[in-house]
Amino acid sequence: MSEEPRSDPAAARDLAAVLTPDETVLWAGRPDERRYVRVDPRLIALGVFWTVVAGAAFVGFSLTLFSDDFAGVSLGVRVALLAVAAAPFVAVSIYALGGHVAVRHRTRLRTAYAVTATRVLALRPALGGVLGRPALRELPRDRVATPVLEHLRHGTGSIDFHDGSHVLPPVRFESVRGAETIAALVGNQCGEPGDNA
Repeated sequence: MSEEPRSDPAAARDLAAVLTPDETVLWAGRPDERRYVRVDPRLIALGVFWTVVAGAAFVGFSLTLFSDDFAGVSLGVRVALLAVAAAPFVAVSIYALGGHVAVRHRTRLRTAYAVTATRVLALRPALGGVLGRPALRELPRDRVATPVLEHLRHGTGSIDFHDGSHVLPPVRFESVRGAETIAALVGNQCGEPGDNA
C-alpha cells in the first residue's frame, strides 16, 4: 500500500511561475530520492570497461604523438592535441563511474510535479538542470483518463496521466510517494471522463 503523500512547498514554489493567479495547488512534490537517485550498476560496469579501453587508447595516442614522427610539432601543440582528444573520454568515464548519480540528484532537485484544481503539471529540467529551459508538461484535469500506476519499492510509484483520446502528450510523475493517493485524487476529482473518449 502506498503511503499518504505530503505536499512539498518548495516544489509548489518552483511551479508558481506557470500557475494562473486563481489556480489552487492540491498537491505538489518531487521524485523520491531513494528510488530516483541511485547508482546504476550497468553504468558502473560500462564505465570500468570504457576507462580501460580509453586508457589503452590514450597511452597509444600519447606514444604516437610524442614519437619522432611528430618531432616538428611543438610540445605545447602536442599537449593541447592530447588534452582535446582525451576530454570526451574522460567526461564519459566520470559520468559512468559516478557522475550519473550527481546528474540525477540535480535533476531531481529541479523536477516538480503538481496536481491543481484544473491541471496536472510536470516541470523537468533540460540536460540534468545544467543547460536549457525546463520543460513543462501539462494536462487539463477534465481531459485525464484513468491514471496508469506502476508500483515501485519503498512505498513509491510512478503515475502516467493521459487524455482519453491520446491527442495531448502524457504527463508522468516518476517515483513519487503516495502514488495511489495522488492517482485517486486526480481520478476522483475529474470523474475519469477520458474513459469514454
